This record gives sequence, C-alpha cells and structure tokens, in this order.
Amino acid sequence: MTSKSTDGSIALSATGISKNYRIWTSPSARLYGPLANRVRRIAGKTPTPERYYRDFSALNEMSLSIGAGECLGVIGKNGSGKSTLLQILAGTLQSSSGSVSRPGKVAALLELGTGFNHEFTGRENVFLYGAINGLSSDAVAAVFDSVVEFSGLGDFIEQPLRTYSSGMVVRLAFSLLTHLDPDVLIIDEALAVGDAAFVQKCMRWLRGFIKEKTVILVSHDLGAITSLCSRAIWLKQGEVVFDGHPKRATELYLESIYEDQPTGSAETSNEQTPEDSDVSGKKDFRHETLKDPEHRNELKFFKFDPEAESFGKRKATINQVELLDELGQPVSMTAGGEVVRIKVHVHADEAVSAPIIGFGVKNRLGQELFHDNTYLSSHSKDDEPLEIEEGGRFVAEFVFRMPYFNAGEYFIFAAVATGTHDDHSQQHWVHEALKFSSNPNRICLGLIGLPMMEVSLKQEDS
Repeated sequence: MTSKSTDGSIALSATGISKNYRIWTSPSARLYGPLANRVRRIAGKTPTPERYYRDFSALNEMSLSIGAGECLGVIGKNGSGKSTLLQILAGTLQSSSGSVSRPGKVAALLELGTGFNHEFTGRENVFLYGAINGLSSDAVAAVFDSVVEFSGLGDFIEQPLRTYSSGMVVRLAFSLLTHLDPDVLIIDEALAVGDAAFVQKCMRWLRGFIKEKTVILVSHDLGAITSLCSRAIWLKQGEVVFDGHPKRATELYLESIYEDQPTGSAETSNEQTPEDSDVSGKKDFRHETLKDPEHRNELKFFKFDPEAESFGKRKATINQVELLDELGQPVSMTAGGEVVRIKVHVHADEAVSAPIIGFGVKNRLGQELFHDNTYLSSHSKDDEPLEIEEGGRFVAEFVFRMPYFNAGEYFIFAAVATGTHDDHSQQHWVHEALKFSSNPNRICLGLIGLPMMEVSLKQEDS
C-alpha cells in the first residue's frame, strides 16, 4: 500500500508484517504438547502438533506506508487485526515477521492505562510517562502545569491512579500526549470513554495537530473517520481489503456489515396517515406517533456556560445564550420536531458596525451538524447596517424546528463577527455555549433527522 503524502516523505512504514498466535486446545496441552512431540521425535515418529494447538494469524504479511501530514483511519470488525497493527506500528508489540520503519518520534494512546502505574499518583505517573517517552525530569516539570490544566483533573492529580475513573485516565493520558511533540500520533479508540466536553477539546487539538503532523486513528465511529481522516484502510481477517478515500472505505465496510447480517423478518411500522396533506403545515405529520416514549426524541439542555472556552478580538462579548420554546418561554427540555428559539445576547465592548451573529450544533467528536447566522437577514441592499455604540447590547434570535438527534451529547457554539460573509473578523466565538443530551430513539437514522411534512409509500400505476 502506498502513501498519499503531498510532499512524498514517509512518516511510518511497515513491510511484510505478520503476527501469529498459538492457540492451545487446553491449559494442559500447553504443558504436554511440546513434551509429547519431543518424545515422538526421539521414538522416530512424526510429531502431531495439531492435537495440541492451532496457529492463528492476526496479521498476514501486511505492507503499509503513511505519508507525513496524513491522517490515516483504520476500520474493521472486532478481531480484524486493528489493535494488533497499531501496537506493532507503535513498537509495543513484536511482529512475527516483517519490519517497521519509524523515522520520527511516535507516541501512542492504545489500551487504557498503558504506561501508567495505578498505585502511583497522577503526578508521579506524569513523570513516569515522560521518562518512558525519553523526557528528562526537568522537561516534564516544565510542562507539568500545562498537562494538568489541559486534563482538567485539578486536585485529583495528587490521588492514586487506581481511584481514577476510565475517563479520568484518558484525560491524563491524552494530556500527556499533547506535550510530547510527536511526529506520529497513534490512537486506538481511547477517546470512546471520555466525557463529551473533553472529547471536543481533544478533537480541536487533533484538528490542529493533523495540519502539520501524522495521525493513525482506529475507531468504530465512522463519522469520526470521514470527518478527520484523509485516507482510510479497511482490515478484514488481518488483511487490507481497501485503501483509499475514507468515504468509500466506510461505504464498503457498511455494505459488508449488512451483507453479513442474517436475514429475518423486517419490522413493520403502521404510521398514521395525515388527515391534512398540506405540506406547508408546520408539524411533522408523525407528531402524534412521536409522542410515544419509544419514539420521542427528548433533548435535555444545560444552562449557558460563561466560562466555556472561547476566542476572538473581543470588541463584542457573548454574555448569554438561551433556549426558548415556541412562545418565547425559557425551557430546559424540548424534543426533536418541536419549534424552538435560540437567543444569543451580545455586549459591545467597543463600537460595533454591521455585526453578524451565528450559532451551530456539533456532536461529541466536533463534527458540525448544522449552523446558521444573521448575515442574509440583516445585510440586504435596502437595510442600513446595524451600528452599536460602546456599551450597547444587541441580540439575535433564531426560530426553527429542532431536528432529531441520535443518543449522545451535543454542543451549541455561538459566535459574533464583524464584516461580510466572506471577509469578517471574529469578535467572540464560544465553543460550548450550550450543552444538551439526546435520549435513545428510533426516529433519527443519520447524523441528524429532519421533521417530515409528508411521507408515503404506494404502488405506482402500471
């Protein structure tokens, strides 16, 4: 498999790597097998190893090169060889055959807790992990405060790692990786156990890292693969069956999953026929069905976080973002398909001309699901641009029907800028102004689901 690097340089390469494991038929076979076969050789008989073990090949003579600046996604079912491949590339597992070339510094986040001593405190583990990765005590001490700040562990850094949750261990491990300055970063599904806010933070860091360095990412989240990666490989039974564009890789992988599923009776759904087929109606025609707890897409919102991470020139500051119902009343709960209002309140720290206010929704991986802003509605040819004096306040309100969301955690970002749609200056961008969670449901079939005015199924006249 060849690299797709833009400048031709190779960050990591593997040639003909295989990994074989011996699977014994029983614990006793591990002891008696070699002895019995040795006795048979002495007696001049042919050994019978198949009676005691079988060989399992996790990787089959795989060759792979990864270019500098690439983000390579690795997908495949459990047992396809993904973790084995990453461990060999990272150097934590010896291959049975073949070789790996690592011209630059490689850092890896593999099995949870790898490289840590769970009896040591978080502080002690920071220095231990740094030493394992070739850093001196002085070098670790210089970045220690920054590691703790990124992790958000606070006083827990002085507690033994055995008292940490899995999410806290991920916080510490990833925070350390961000300070190792590797040329190649390898991540094996580790962020799947992190809380949504920290995963968002990691994804922002990763997007910046990918611009200059190399990342190898294993994930069962196909959205993350297509969003982050410039290239993807699909592993099946220890072999690469596809190497190319992430979109095509995930499509082929999904096709194979559905082809492998046993056929069975399909579920039937008796959806209500709308009495009024006027598609200009506001409600999803299935709104009565969607009141059923099994289908209702409940969304729980948390209050605006004034301490959320943000950036901007700060001629204006967002000081409140709120969710309202259709009648303008503040709410903390709503549902997919309902009409809602989002208000973004801004304070002018200096005089502001022609402001643009926008908002958007991202999932826990930082994928932007949708966004909008006030530019088209407030910058028509006939309207005078809005002028706000220093100390003044202004607000944008967006009224829309809430989409349906998959189960999980989501974030609403809000921003205020000045200028035009194509040439503007960000004054204040709040990454996670509002957080909300969605319950498991059967109505959202993609990244988001759209309220439907009408859906029908009938036989066409021949």
